[in-house]
Order: sequence, then structure tokens, then C-alpha cells
Amino acid sequence: MNFLTHTSPTCASTMRNGRGAVLLRPFVLVAAHIGRSKPAPLHGLRRLPELFTALLAATLLANAQPNELFQKAGRAYDTGDFAGAGNAYAELLKQGYASPQVYFNLGNAEFRLGHGGAAALAYRRAWHLAPRDADIAANLQFALEQSGAVLPAAPLWARWLQSLSAGEWRTVALVLFWLLAVLACVALLLPARRKVFRPLVFAAFAAFLIALGGVGYWLDLQVRQPEAVVMQNSKVLFAPLPNATEYYALPAGAIVRIEAQDGAWLRINSADRPGWLPQTNCIAICPAPAGGAGP
Repeated sequence: MNFLTHTSPTCASTMRNGRGAVLLRPFVLVAAHIGRSKPAPLHGLRRLPELFTALLAATLLANAQPNELFQKAGRAYDTGDFAGAGNAYAELLKQGYASPQVYFNLGNAEFRLGHGGAAALAYRRAWHLAPRDADIAANLQFALEQSGAVLPAAPLWARWLQSLSAGEWRTVALVLFWLLAVLACVALLLPARRKVFRPLVFAAFAAFLIALGGVGYWLDLQVRQPEAVVMQNSKVLFAPLPNATEYYALPAGAIVRIEAQDGAWLRINSADRPGWLPQTNCIAICPAPAGGAGP
């Protein structure tokens, strides 16, 4: 593959706002327009074309804003202004437009700047959103190899659960839940057909449990013991003390799991080797909802 290929949006839907701002802004603008207008109860139908035009214009305006910034970042990257491209992608993320494309391109810009840890962080965040994307996986692997880090080993069952993202597993679980409810109700309401529906209920229940397993796997990976990226070459210590004995070293970009926190120290685990790092040395893949998208 062509490493560090910049992706460009093909339509407004490429940019997704995680907080739903794109969907809300048009209605806010239209509401403001209505608020400035005098009520005309006898001629309400005549105002429908005006309101429709205002809604359409507001929608196009709201969608154009993030795409303009995305295009600006792409132009900066193509001209070699990797710092400007990285700042533009970071601004998109700060505004809530988190998508695999934005994280992927941010990782490319950070890698070009020689920021191995920041590049690995962006690529891994993109992978969490799109775990089947071959370009994301390839660039992440390449960035880790350049810094001397390796991908965390995962057993076969974990790799299978990684075939869908956390959001996809939640959607599958929700669909199966309602399918199971419908099948169970039909089986109860039609006793004569119970033998037909019973295996369908059991199959749906088994699939639902598997989907819950997928949800639980990503919950563990993102919340309970979240993944984090080491941002700089670091020494892992035996204890949360500045003068503690060094256990082993980790390169920038190494992916670890956070097991606990003690003040300004994090208890991390890398390849089944627990140890302590200063909190400033690594950043969680999935930050708190109020947090930013990067260091």
C-alpha cells in the first residue's frame, strides 16, 4: 500500500460530529429566524417555502464548515505544511468531528513531523472506530515498527471480537434484543407454533449473548482497563516513586493497558509486565467525554 496517503472527503457526510452539532445547528438557525419574524397565523402556509429554504441553507452552511477545515488540512498536508495540517485536524476533533478519516490523517501528519507517540495515538484511535480498515492497521503497524514498539498480542477470540467496533457490537446487540423479544412473544401467543419458534428463540438468544460479549470486550478495552499510548521513551518503574528501581523501558508509541492510578502515577501493563509510569507519559486511547482528542 502507499503509506501516509491522505484521504479526502467525498461528501458532507464524511465529517461526522460526535456531539450532533451538524444536525442541531440548522434547527437553531431556523428557530432564530422564526423568533425574529412576526407571527402570521392566517398565512402560515405561505411561509413554508421560506422556512424550508432557511432550513436547507442552514444545513448546507453547517455541513460546509467542517468540510472547509478538512479541505484546508488536506491542502496543508499536500504542500508539506504538516504542522498546519495537524493543527487543522486537531481543531476538527476539538469541535467534535471525530471520525476514522480525521484520526488517520492526523496520524499521518504527526508521523511526518517525527512525533511517533502522537502518530500511534491517532492511528490507534482511528482503529478503535474502524478496526477492519486495512490502511489504518498498516499505518499503525508501520509507525510502531519505526519507533521499536509492537502491537499488543491478542488471542484468536479477541481478534474475532475486534472484527466489529464497539458501536457496531452495540447496534447488533440492540437489534438482537428486539428480535429475541418479538420471537418470544410470538412463541407465547401461538402455542401451536411453539416448536417452530423455540429453536429460533434459542438461536437469537445465543447470538445476543455473543453480541454482549463483544460489547463487554470493547468496554474493557476502552473503560475498565483502557488502552493508552506511551508518548515518549519511558522507563517503567517497580513503584510509583521517582527514585524507584527501573523495571523495563518502553519506546514512544508503545500501547499499554492502564490498570490503576495512584496520584500522578499510572499502573500500566505491557505484555503481562505490570509497572508504573508518570501520568504525563501516556495518554488513554479513549479519553473522558469532556477531554480533548490529543495531547
